[in-house]
Amino acid sequence: ASAAVDPAERDRRLSIVDAAAREALDEARRAVRALASPRLDDADLPLALDDLLGQWRAATGLDGELTVAGTATATGHDDVLLRVAQEGLANVAKHARGRRADVVLRYEGSEASLAIADDGLGFDPDQPHQGFGLRGMRDRLAAVGGRLEVASTPDGTRLVAHVPLGGDATPGEAPAEQPAPTEEDR
Repeated sequence: ASAAVDPAERDRRLSIVDAAAREALDEARRAVRALASPRLDDADLPLALDDLLGQWRAATGLDGELTVAGTATATGHDDVLLRVAQEGLANVAKHARGRRADVVLRYEGSEASLAIADDGLGFDPDQPHQGFGLRGMRDRLAAVGGRLEVASTPDGTRLVAHVPLGGDATPGEAPAEQPAPTEEDR
């Protein structure tokens, strides 16, 4: 014999399940929209980053500037750098509690780098985090032979994504170590 279920309790539980399902669906839709970004279809990476930063400023009310150093060259991994920029700027808006984030795209030697620096609260990058942002960026970069550096202090966070130019690195194999960022890079 089965126990009778109170209709009010059943409705309450169904309401909780319904709300959780709707929230999961909304999150999945946001992720699909982010992955389906057409920004690189009609523009090169500097233009796509400028567009992204402009939309981010309008949506968040925060300040930021894009700087491009070196001669813009198709990296073969422009889509990866754009995704890193999207996730990095989303993290700034969600977690940093700062007023600005500056983006520097640098073409130098055999690699391109994308730096995002904010003036927020910082965090301990060695502590485990609940989200997938940094892990996703690292995995995405490693898949194309790139790497991610994260430095954070109570005065802000700086992440730098590196990818080889021309897509010539072996996936999962990071390019040779580069010198530490200079004060000019920050």
